[in-house]
Amino acid sequence: MQLRDFLTRKVISEGGNVSSKSPGWQGAPDQEAEEIDLKIHDRDFMVSQLRTLLSAQNESFKAAYGKYIWDPKLLASGKMFSGSSLQFFDVKGVNTQDFVNKLKKTKVGDIDTQIDQVMGDEVTAWLKSIIGKKIGNGTFLGFNSSLSSIWLLDDPQVRIQVDYELGPYDAKTKSPTEWFAYSHSSHYDDMAAGIKGVFHKYINRALTHAQASEKYVARVLKKGVKISDAPVTDSDYSFAVSSSQGGGMSIKYKPYVDPATGQPMEKDGIPVMQLLEPKDRDYIQNLDQQFQMTYGRKRGAADKNLQGSFVGTIQLMNKSFTPEQNESVARAFLDILFGPGAQMITKDDPARDRDIKFAAVDAMLLGGESGKPLNLPNGQGLRQNAVKMATDYADAFRAKAAGKAPVNEAEVKAQLRKGMPHLRDLKPVDFLDLIDELRAEGGQFKLQNIPLNVKIDGFGGRFGKNSEGKPFMGTSRT
Repeated sequence: MQLRDFLTRKVISEGGNVSSKSPGWQGAPDQEAEEIDLKIHDRDFMVSQLRTLLSAQNESFKAAYGKYIWDPKLLASGKMFSGSSLQFFDVKGVNTQDFVNKLKKTKVGDIDTQIDQVMGDEVTAWLKSIIGKKIGNGTFLGFNSSLSSIWLLDDPQVRIQVDYELGPYDAKTKSPTEWFAYSHSSHYDDMAAGIKGVFHKYINRALTHAQASEKYVARVLKKGVKISDAPVTDSDYSFAVSSSQGGGMSIKYKPYVDPATGQPMEKDGIPVMQLLEPKDRDYIQNLDQQFQMTYGRKRGAADKNLQGSFVGTIQLMNKSFTPEQNESVARAFLDILFGPGAQMITKDDPARDRDIKFAAVDAMLLGGESGKPLNLPNGQGLRQNAVKMATDYADAFRAKAAGKAPVNEAEVKAQLRKGMPHLRDLKPVDFLDLIDELRAEGGQFKLQNIPLNVKIDGFGGRFGKNSEGKPFMGTSRT
């Protein structure tokens, strides 16, 4: 196993961006998925063509493995689609005028489909076997390690991205479980407010901060236990769309038992809690239980609908939390959007990234068409803070892109090499401690937060940027 395998985490990306440069690409070179522009292509015609393509895929897979990727009834109902694809294919429930005008969807980036996770290996093998082949009304061009694929339609000649998302299926209904559908959903109400489905998942992550508590944090490592020098205030729960166990809500801590007394440890009357590694947690995917953990009460029928959207979650927070709890959640949400390690929703475009994110920020802090704003002690002040965070985030991105990231010279001089071993020379127990350290925050590995000593053995070489701004390195032999 390679070191990167310990550190990788799932990244949410914009649709229609898969190319032959994607990690793990297998297929034809020089390929890139295209968006479906509904100003050019008739939606009803495109839906018909895509349904034909997916049906042909179903038959191709059945010919190879004796079963369908999607039950034909599921394919007909569209309940195997996720994200905005669910509304895109629902031409009877969401007419084209509403889809384009109310939901403001003039372009469709990818087709998101959900597949029973037990079929993952077979789907991967099938995709490998059909590269370059014509399947129904399309030709298969290739796929990447995330099972995002590119198909060239016969009519119109458009390279379509089809994503095959693996997750749990209900054995009785032969359809995605409630959790699988929920964790990959884009609600109609959010789309009508211009809010992307990913922000519903972000606010689910932030919601855990409403239940934060003060604690000393104990981290159990291979060579002993490290307890924080000072108490911290942190959420007791965590929410993840995906994990090795399939995602869900989990309890982050358990009482740390003092080996000397056999009793839960305290310091100055404050509990010492052991941080659980994600792999050691139990993930709760039942939405009723998640609701109970979040809001402290049972979920009713009205709550169920509100829980499924970003704007509905704002209403639930106003009903259930104090203004101070709402502020904790709002600040956590802004940190997810613009804080250290935040992900850019639109690749290399901080201006568009800001606009997309502020659709959710303003729905939360100002309300507007989406409904009443979050009940906060100082919503306007928090929005000003959001503007500053977004500006700093964009400035940092541009500085990094220009190769002008600020360097603290004092810190660099302080990082002297003192008997620094090569990674390959680490003892097994030290290497495992290193991995524990890197994964201590649930896989949110942030390189910029870790001081590094850099050692370059002497060689006749040079490195820098060429006239196109691209980095290069060479030796005296190149």
